[in-house]
Amino acid sequence: MGCKNSKTDINVHMSLDSRFFEDSLITCTKPINSPVQELFKEAKKKLKNKGECFDMKLCVGGKYIDSCSVLSLKQLGVYENSKVVIGVRTNTIKLKVLIQGETPTKASVSMKKDKTILNLKQKLMKCTKSDDLIVLFRNIALPDSTLIKQLNLEENEIITLIVKSENNLVATWKYKTPGFIIEGLCMNSECQGYRQRVCVPRGFGHFDISNEISNMQSCPCCGVTLSRIVGLGVAWCQYSAEFFQEQMPNRKEKVESFFDMPKDWNLQSIDVFALHSE
Repeated sequence: MGCKNSKTDINVHMSLDSRFFEDSLITCTKPINSPVQELFKEAKKKLKNKGECFDMKLCVGGKYIDSCSVLSLKQLGVYENSKVVIGVRTNTIKLKVLIQGETPTKASVSMKKDKTILNLKQKLMKCTKSDDLIVLFRNIALPDSTLIKQLNLEENEIITLIVKSENNLVATWKYKTPGFIIEGLCMNSECQGYRQRVCVPRGFGHFDISNEISNMQSCPCCGVTLSRIVGLGVAWCQYSAEFFQEQMPNRKEKVESFFDMPKDWNLQSIDVFALHSE
C-alpha cells in the first residue's frame, strides 16, 4: 500500500462479501485523486477464486459505482476514513437438484445464469436423451429453452429432474406446463390418470373461455374424452383476463408458479403470453 502522503493520501475502509473474499474488511491507502478502479484492484487481490470473473460494484453514500468508472475518489466523495462497500454479482448460481430415477438422489451443480434447462439436463445426465428427462420447478415442467436466470430461485429452493424409463413410470398428465391449462377428470379405467385431475396444456394465445369449456377435451395420457372440466389455470406466463361482469376490470398479472383460477370468476376470454416475452 506504500507510505502515506499526509497531503494527498487517504485511508479507505472497504467492506467485502466474505462469500467471495478472503477478508470481510480491509483498509487501503490511496491518493484522493486516484480513480475508483484502484479500490477495485485492491478488492480483487482478496478474491478467494482469482480465476473467476465477477462483476463488482462499489457503494458509497447510497450511490452505486461500476468497476469501469473513471471517476476519482474525490469526485465520488471518498475522503479520509470513508467506508465503502464492494459487492459482487456473479454470473453463476448453485442449483440444488433432486434426481428422481429408479433411485432418487440429490445433487448440487453450478450453472451459468445464461445457460438453459437443456444445458442443465446435459450436465447432469449426459447419456440420457433430453426427451426422456423432465425438469420440474414449482411443479411446472419447464421447456428446454428456459434460461436459468429466469427461474428467480429462492433460497434453498429445489429443482426436480425426473428420468423417464420402463422402471420409472412418470405421471406426465399431472404436471403443469407454461401457459393456459385446462384440468379435467378422466374416467377411463385403463388410464394411468383414472379418476384424477389431468392437465390439458393449451399453451399461449387468445382463448375464448366458453369455447374452451364447450369443446371436448381429450386426456393427454390416454386420448379418451374427459368426462368433465374441473378447473382452469395458468402457469409460468403473463396473462390478461376479461370478465363478463362490467364491474370487474380486466386483470393483468405475471405468474411464476401455477395459478388456479377461482371458480367464481366469470371469465369471458384470456390472453396468455410467455412469461419473459418482450
